[in-house]
Amino acid sequence: MKILVTGASGFTGHHMISHLLSLPGTRAEVFGLYNATAPHPLTGCTYLQGDLRNRDETRALVRSISPDAVIHLAGLNKGTLDDLLQVNVVATQNLLDAVVQERPDSRVLVTGSSAEYGYAGTAPIREDAPLRPVGSYGISKVAEDLLARSFAFTHSLAVAVVRPFNLIGPGQPPSFVCGRIVAQALEIEAGIRDTMLLGNTDSRRDFLDVRDTVSGYRQILFHERFEEHFSGKAVNIGSGTATSIREVLTCVERVTKRNYTVETPDNPGTDLIPTQRSDNTRITTATGWRPSIPICRSIEDMLDHGRAAGTGGIRY
Repeated sequence: MKILVTGASGFTGHHMISHLLSLPGTRAEVFGLYNATAPHPLTGCTYLQGDLRNRDETRALVRSISPDAVIHLAGLNKGTLDDLLQVNVVATQNLLDAVVQERPDSRVLVTGSSAEYGYAGTAPIREDAPLRPVGSYGISKVAEDLLARSFAFTHSLAVAVVRPFNLIGPGQPPSFVCGRIVAQALEIEAGIRDTMLLGNTDSRRDFLDVRDTVSGYRQILFHERFEEHFSGKAVNIGSGTATSIREVLTCVERVTKRNYTVETPDNPGTDLIPTQRSDNTRITTATGWRPSIPICRSIEDMLDHGRAAGTGGIRY
């Protein structure tokens, strides 16, 4: 079996490839596609450089690999709406078109986002909840989601969209809130800074370790009844629990045995989504998947990873 993983140099991409390669008795050939930033290579994966925004290049890539399965993790989470649409929508269309043309019997998993939902109140969010994104990133992911799932109906492609909530775990960059908290904790530990700089610590999110996440992706994609349970559908990936940023900080303090002084930025901005948590019934019912890594263990592993990489560093 040949598996193509896009976004191979990213946080989730690295963990996805590592997970696939670590499965007992696996005979899969794993191909990791990256664009600009070269990944830290994992033994057993064949890495390829390419730009999915280039239609002809994408088709040639899919033709050369002829993958049995595609896990599409490549994407952009910051930038102008035009940039986000080019990477998250146009590139995805090129990839799906290429699969239809070159390997129409392949299974495809496309990553959406919990940002598609926007603020949906305090109750767990089901996949059939209204999509009300509050920013350009969420808008681009809604477009990508609808585009990808349409291929199941217009081209009979076996494709599903996963909607991950807030990922955490070893190697997460400081552009994400938990990665930022851990990076600052390591800087305080090293004597580089004295205080934590954080926004609204009352904000609540559904945090899930990336290692649990990629296990869920794999269980969806290779489910024996994928077409029945998942093709043409969206699937939430989350813990089902809303945890405040303050509680995350408490985990860091517990692990490091320190108490931190927290400062708030002068212009912290408005939190348009004060709380969010998933209803993960679809994946748990169909596959038996359950989150297995508690948040404080994730934090501990992130701190250990950062220390090994150098203060606040990212080491894949």
